[in-house]
Amino acid sequence: MATWTVALGLSAAMRQPLYAQPCQPNSEPAIKVAGTPFALGFTASTLGLGVDAGLRLSHRFNLRVSFNRFNYSRTLSSNGINYASAFRLRSLETLVDWFPSRRSFHLSGGLLVYNGNHMAANAVVPNNQLLDAGDENVISNPMDPIQGKASSVVRVVAPVVAIGFGNFVPRAGHVGYSIDLGVVFQGAPHSTLALTGSACDPSGEFCANVAGDPSVQGEAAAARQTINNELFFMKYYPFVSFGVSYRF
Repeated sequence: MATWTVALGLSAAMRQPLYAQPCQPNSEPAIKVAGTPFALGFTASTLGLGVDAGLRLSHRFNLRVSFNRFNYSRTLSSNGINYASAFRLRSLETLVDWFPSRRSFHLSGGLLVYNGNHMAANAVVPNNQLLDAGDENVISNPMDPIQGKASSVVRVVAPVVAIGFGNFVPRAGHVGYSIDLGVVFQGAPHSTLALTGSACDPSGEFCANVAGDPSVQGEAAAARQTINNELFFMKYYPFVSFGVSYRF
């Protein structure tokens, strides 16, 4: 009788399904990103000093918008003529960052939707300063001195491509960064040079308005071309940027 009791007990135990044991919870819960997908920050770049906003569009894509601004002024002297020059950077930039993997490396593309970068210079020719005007020499009229205004501008809208490291809208934590290297395709600069005032022969006896002097205007046209040649490097403007951000 005892033998049958033991056998029945073993048989009942063997009929219990293997999955009757309680399931163990997963020890690695899904990672959740706290906070919002929005960040604000600052950048320093070859486009100037910027205020930036970033938005995470998905796990692999971010959108960045930046307003950049910088002024640089300097007085130069060439051939006895003083030039007050100013280099002004103004741009509104939009970039989309693509992260091929979960790491910080990213590829970026976008536009300067407003490109107000330009150079300007003003010049005043000193009295009795001899100037070349074709085959002739002239001097600035002391009563109506020769003055010049030059400027160079580029495309208002320009494409941007870049590669970089970092994440402006970090997936974990609140502080982010982004280092970017790229190119702005803003086209060759277009320069203008306007001369006003009047020029005299070296004796100062005969004077004429430079606006109607073909020799002086020919020299001005040559000077415009020289400016374009010297600023041709800006056609493919190097883009280097470092930014820090805070994700809310």
